Amino acid sequence: MRKTEIAMRESWRKPSKIVALIAAIALIVTVICAVVFGSFIPNVDKIAVADGSKYMSMTTTGRDEYFYATANENIYRMSGKDDELEKFDLNAAIAADSREKFQNLEIDEIKTLYMETGSKYLWVGINSKQNTKHIIQLLDNNGKLSLIDSIDLPGEIATMVEYNGMLYVINRYQAFYQIGSYNTEAFGEGKLANGYIYKATAGKVSVYDEDDQKFKNTLTVELELLKNCSMLSVDVVEEEEGDFLYIFYTDGLIRMSTDFAMNGWESKLSGTITSRVEELVANEAYQASAREVLIATGQYSEQKFEEDLAVLARQTACAEYREATGEEIYDYDPSTGLVHIKRSAFDKDKYARYLPEDISYCGAGYDPTEDVYYIIANDGSIRTFDRKQVYELTDFGAQMPTDLIDNIELAGTPNVSSTFHYNDVTRKGYVTYANSNQVSLIDFNTMTLEFTTTIDFNVRGLLQNPAGDRIFYCYYNDNEAEAGHLLFATLAIGEQNQEGLWRALMTIFIVLAVMAGVTLLFALLCAFKKGFSEKFQDVMQGFVKHWGIYGCILLAMVLLVTFCYYPAIGSIRLSLFDYTRDKPAEIWNNFEHYKTIFTTAGMQMFGNMIFFLFFDLLIALGPPLIFAFFLTIMRNRKVSGVIRTLLFIPGIIPGVATTMIWKMGIYGSFGVLNGIISLFGGETVTFLGATSLSRWSLVLMGFPFVGSYLIFYGAMMNVPDSYYEAAELDGITVRKRFIFIDIPLIFAQIKYVIIMTFIGSAQNFGRTYMIFGTSVDAAGLKTPIHELYVQIQVHGNYGLASAYATILFMLLFVATAINMRMKQKDNEV
Repeated sequence: MRKTEIAMRESWRKPSKIVALIAAIALIVTVICAVVFGSFIPNVDKIAVADGSKYMSMTTTGRDEYFYATANENIYRMSGKDDELEKFDLNAAIAADSREKFQNLEIDEIKTLYMETGSKYLWVGINSKQNTKHIIQLLDNNGKLSLIDSIDLPGEIATMVEYNGMLYVINRYQAFYQIGSYNTEAFGEGKLANGYIYKATAGKVSVYDEDDQKFKNTLTVELELLKNCSMLSVDVVEEEEGDFLYIFYTDGLIRMSTDFAMNGWESKLSGTITSRVEELVANEAYQASAREVLIATGQYSEQKFEEDLAVLARQTACAEYREATGEEIYDYDPSTGLVHIKRSAFDKDKYARYLPEDISYCGAGYDPTEDVYYIIANDGSIRTFDRKQVYELTDFGAQMPTDLIDNIELAGTPNVSSTFHYNDVTRKGYVTYANSNQVSLIDFNTMTLEFTTTIDFNVRGLLQNPAGDRIFYCYYNDNEAEAGHLLFATLAIGEQNQEGLWRALMTIFIVLAVMAGVTLLFALLCAFKKGFSEKFQDVMQGFVKHWGIYGCILLAMVLLVTFCYYPAIGSIRLSLFDYTRDKPAEIWNNFEHYKTIFTTAGMQMFGNMIFFLFFDLLIALGPPLIFAFFLTIMRNRKVSGVIRTLLFIPGIIPGVATTMIWKMGIYGSFGVLNGIISLFGGETVTFLGATSLSRWSLVLMGFPFVGSYLIFYGAMMNVPDSYYEAAELDGITVRKRFIFIDIPLIFAQIKYVIIMTFIGSAQNFGRTYMIFGTSVDAAGLKTPIHELYVQIQVHGNYGLASAYATILFMLLFVATAINMRMKQKDNEV
C-alpha cells in the first residue's frame, strides 16, 4: 500500500514539469502584454525650465510653437514637442535700448505673456525693481523677437485681448477693474480710451425736489464698481454699431462699446463731486437748510442726521454737475464708487450687464464661427448662449437664456476659476475640476466628451497646439517646487480616449501574471523540491475531507483581510504619499511625513505620550492591585461585597460623561476643587489651561484609579488556599504574602493589564480632545493620536495622519509581540 502511494505521488512530478513550462510561458506572455498595454497609457512629461530658474508664464503663437517666460527674464520659443528654438533675454534688450523710457528700467519678474493668434506682437506684463508695472511690446518676426515699446500700468494685469489693431487691457487697481485701449502700431503713445468696469442694474433713488419741496423717486441705472471676481472670457466682437467687448465673469456677462463711453464715471466724478460734497457738509448754512428739509418732509432723526446730510450733499453736488454738463447724474457715493444715472439718459446699447439663470459661471469660451458662447456652470452643467440674443434683452440686469447641452456629463465639480480652456481654432475645450487632478476634453465640433484623464492639481493655464493633439499647462505643486512657484508640463493627446481600455487591459494582465507566477512557483516546488508534492497533496486532501471547517476559516480570513489587514496596509502605503482633502491623489513625497514627525514638535508629542503612558501603567497596576488584595483578605464578606459594588459602579459610567464631569465639575472654575480653594480664601485656579498644572490634572483624572481591580481580585481569589496556609505556618506577614505569593501567582493577569494599558494609553484620543479640542497646542499636551485626528478632520492631510498611524501601529505591534512571546515562554514552563 505504501509503495503504491509513493508511486502515485511520484507520478505527479511529470505533469508538474509540464504545468511549470506552461505557467512560465503564460507568465512571460502576460508580463509582456501588461508592459505593452501600460506603455499605451499617456504620460505627463514635465518640462524643465531652460535656464534652471522658475517658470512664470506661457502663451501660444498660433503656429505649432509657443513662448514661455522664466524668472531669469528670459523668453523661450519652443516647438510643439518641447524643443527649444530661440532664447530672448528681455533684460539685455532693455539695457541695450537707448530710449528714455527704458533707462533705469530693471525687470523684477515677468508676470504674464500674451499673443493673439495671427498677431505679430508678443505682449509682456512685468513688475520692475522700481516697484512699477509695465506692458512691454515685442515684435515676433518669424520667431525672432525684438523690443518695440513699453507703457506704464497702474495695478496688476487681469487679462488682455488684441483685435483689429487694438489692444484692450483690463487691470486690477486695488480691488477694482480698469480698462484701457491702445493702438498696437502706436503703443507707446498711451491709452486711446479708458474707464472702469461696473455692474449695471436697474435701480431708483429718492431725490429732493425743491419746487415741490418733497422727495421723489427717480428710476435710475445703478452702476457699482466691479471688484474681486474672476475674468472668465474677454472677447471683441464686431457689430454693426461698432466693436464691442464681451466680458464673462463669475456672476454674469458685460457688453460694452470699445469707445468706453459708459465707463468713465469714476474718473469724471471722483474729484469734482467728492470735493464739492466735503464743502457742503462743512458749510453751516447748508447744514441748517438740510435740517429744515428733513424736518419738513418728516424724515429728520438726530441719530441719522450726519448720514442724511451726506446723502443730500451728494445729491446737491450731482444736481450742480447736471446743470454744468447736462449729464443726468443723480447720486454718486465716492466711498463705494456707486453711481445713479437717470435710466432714460443711460445708453444701454453702449453698456449692459446680464445675469445668469440661478447659477454662477466657472468658465466661458467664444466661438466666432458659430457666434455662440460655451459656458461651464458651477453645477457642472455645460450650456450654450447665442450672442445675438443680447439684442432681445431689454431690461438692465436681465437673465441670459442659455441652452443646456444635456448629452455631456462632466466628471466632477468644476473649479471656481481657471476651469475652462477653450481654443476657437480647434473648437475644443478642456475642463479642470475642484480638488481633483483630472481634466476632460470636450469636442464642440461633435458636442461630445472625448475623454477624462489624469494630469496635475491646480492647473492655472492650459493651451493647445493648432493640431489639437498636444496640450501644455502650468500648475502649482508645493511638493515638487517652492510654494507659489509654477511648474510646466505637456501631454500628447493621441489615444487619450482609449486610456480606460489600456489601463483595464494592463490591470487584467498584471493579475494574470501574478496567477501565472504563483502557479509556476508551486509547479516548480512540486517538480523539484523533495517531499513538497507529498505535503501539498496531504494538505489538499485535508481541505477536501474537512471542507466545512476550512471553508468557515477561509471566509473569516477573507473578511479579516478585507476589513482589517487591507486598511492597515493601505494606511502604511498612504503614509509614503501626499494625499489630502484638497488634492486626493497619491504623490510620492520621499518620506517627508516621517521627517515631519521626527522634528522637535513631533518628538514633544511622543514625549507627552510616554509621560502619560508611564503614569497610566502606574495607575493601572498600583491602586487596583492594592484594592484587590485588601478585598481578598477582608473577613467580612458582606462589607466586601458592598465595597466591590461601589468600586464597580464608576466603570459603567460612559467615558465621555466621566471626562466632562472632571472637566467642568471638578476642574472647572466653579468645580469642586476651586470651590474648596475659595473656602480658604484662595483665587480660582485654571487647572486645564496653558500652565504646568494641566499635565498633572490630566494624569489625576479618574482618581482613585480602581479600574482593573476586578481582574486582579478574580485572579487572587483563584489562588489555592494551600499557599496561604503554608505561608501562615511559616509566619509570613501580610506584606510579604502580597509580594511573594499573590503578585507572582497573578503575573499573567498583570502582563495582560500592562499590554492592554499600553495599547489603551497610546490610543487614548479622548483624554486631550475632550478637554482641549483641536487647540491643545496652547497647553503643549498634544499626543500623536490626537495629532492624527487633527490632521484628518481639520487639515485633511491623510498622508501625514497615516504616517502617525503607522508609527503607533509599529509601537503597539512590538509591544504585543513581546507580550505574546512572554506568554509563550510561560506556557512552555
